[in-house]
Amino acid sequence: MGIYFQFICVLLSPNATAGTVSIQTDAAVEVQFGETTIGRATGAGTLDLGELPAGPTSLRLVREGHMPMDASLDVPISGGTTMKLAGNTLTIEGQVRTLEPLANPLVLLQPVSGQGFTIVFDHTDRRRFETDTVIDDLRPGTHHIEFRSIDQLVVWARGTLRLSPGDTVALRVEEGRMVQAEGAAGAWQPERGR
Repeated sequence: MGIYFQFICVLLSPNATAGTVSIQTDAAVEVQFGETTIGRATGAGTLDLGELPAGPTSLRLVREGHMPMDASLDVPISGGTTMKLAGNTLTIEGQVRTLEPLANPLVLLQPVSGQGFTIVFDHTDRRRFETDTVIDDLRPGTHHIEFRSIDQLVVWARGTLRLSPGDTVALRVEEGRMVQAEGAAGAWQPERGR
């Protein structure tokens, strides 16, 4: 009975109607709807994304070597919508839109007063900090992090930092204590000691 009821509700819902969407691209692109990849072009050409719910829709366009970009469009109840992506210019049904890259994540490092640390990003990038420091050049994704003493002889904490575009995360660091994280939920995941 429950499955039948849900099926009827979907059929009667105003969002049950759909229009089709396609994208003409000059390079490889991945298209995401919500957090799901709905299409991937391996090179230049036309990619049919199929039916999407009618009304305002946001798609994320992910291209190698570029920051992910969001595109907003209005999917018609019936018929099709064609998007054309060339460089950073997106044309939707004749209207030209310049795509703006999503903001880099921000990481605020907060050492306890009088303490200094070296942070190691992804086993290679080492930076010293002794006062509140903003890191704004990390790309979205998962980064392996180590907090070490200034002389790099003692590892105080290890973990992973998962960053999405536009995230803001504050990491409070103190010798001999767990790193305290604020901001994007679940971004900091401590690693067990070795």
